[in-house]
Amino acid sequence: MSTPAPAEAESRNRRELLKSIVGLGNPGLQYVSTRHNLGVRLLELIRRKAGGNEFRSQGRVSVTTIFLAGREVELVRTRTYMNLSGPAVAEWAEWAGIGAEEILVLTDDLDLPLGRIRFRPGGGSGGHRGLISLVEALKTDQFPRLRLGIGAPPPNQDPADFVLEVESPEEEEMWNRILPWAAEAVHLAIGEGLEAAMNAYNGALGPGELTDTESEGGM
Repeated sequence: MSTPAPAEAESRNRRELLKSIVGLGNPGLQYVSTRHNLGVRLLELIRRKAGGNEFRSQGRVSVTTIFLAGREVELVRTRTYMNLSGPAVAEWAEWAGIGAEEILVLTDDLDLPLGRIRFRPGGGSGGHRGLISLVEALKTDQFPRLRLGIGAPPPNQDPADFVLEVESPEEEEMWNRILPWAAEAVHLAIGEGLEAAMNAYNGALGPGELTDTESEGGM
C-alpha cells in the first residue's frame, strides 16, 4: 500500500479533527432570542436538520449525538450561564476524551458586521465572556470557532446590555435566512475540514444580510 502524500495526509488529518460542536449561550427562555444566544440557536438548527435526538443532561452540559457529513459528532450546550461555560465544557471534554482542537465553538461576535460569519482555528477571546471562560478552563485558545457577526452596539450602549437584548424583527428575519447557510458551513467544516470551510465562507456574503441603514432602523 502506498504512503499518502504529505498534502493528502494533512487534509485527511484536518477532516478527522472536529469531533464536537459547542454552542454558546445562556440557559432560560428569556435568553432564547437574544443576540448572545446565536451559537445555541445554530446548534439547535444543526440538530434538527440532522434529525438528532433531543439534548440530554450530562453534568453541567446537555449533549446529543448526530451524524453529520457521514461522521458521528457530539453536540454540546452548557447548562450554566455564559461566563461559566468553560468549566462545564472542559469537564465534559475530559470525560469524553476530546481535545480542545477537536471542538468547534459557535459564538456571537460584536466585531463582525451583522450577518457575516467567519471561521477561525483559534485566537483571542475578543472580550467575549464565554470565550474567556473557555480559554481559561481549556488552558488554551487554540480551539476552532465559528463567529456569527452581530455588529457593534450604538456608541451610547454598553456591549453587555446589547448582547442580552432581544433581536429586532429585522434581525430575526435576517438570521432565519443566515443560520441555515451557517449550518451548511458547519457541515463543510465537519466533512472537509476547517480550512475548506474558511476558504468557502470567510468573507462571503450571506443570504439577505442587512444593510447598515436597515440594521440601524431595527435597533
